[in-house]
Amino acid sequence: MNLPLEINVNLSLKEVQKFSLGVLFKKIKIIVYIGSAILVISIISTILKAFSDGTSLIQSVWDVLSFLMPYGFIIFFVPWLFKRQIAKAYKLKQKQYESILYTFDEDQVTIKAEGIDSRMDWSNFIKVTDEKEFVAMHQSKAIVNPIPKRCFASPEVMEQFMKFATAKLAAK
Repeated sequence: MNLPLEINVNLSLKEVQKFSLGVLFKKIKIIVYIGSAILVISIISTILKAFSDGTSLIQSVWDVLSFLMPYGFIIFFVPWLFKRQIAKAYKLKQKQYESILYTFDEDQVTIKAEGIDSRMDWSNFIKVTDEKEFVAMHQSKAIVNPIPKRCFASPEVMEQFMKFATAKLAAK
């Protein structure tokens, strides 16, 4: 890989939302799976109970659904609200998202955008991960710089970068 490596990034609102929601769902994935299983089991057992003891099927299902409404709130409303908040933040800093220049060399990472000129040692990053559509540069558990894979010149350049960045972070 030829250094310095420069990567021009322009992130659309949809990309920022997709990346951010992906991070959120990784954190609550187990809650979603367990809650979904509980929901299905509860509805099936309610239907079976209603058939066996002759109670109203509609009333029994309504009882289960009203009990599980908070779960529905978490699954549907929280991501919608999160997506809306991301859109508001994106609009405030749209020029920063639309033109970001990352420069990677042996000693540091430089990030330039509208109003930003940041130089950081590789030691400021804790890991680099290969996500589905992004390369994620983690500064901490909460701060991640997403670089869309489409911004790399080729898949080979991205692969070389991943090896280089992983080696840099392992050496610190």
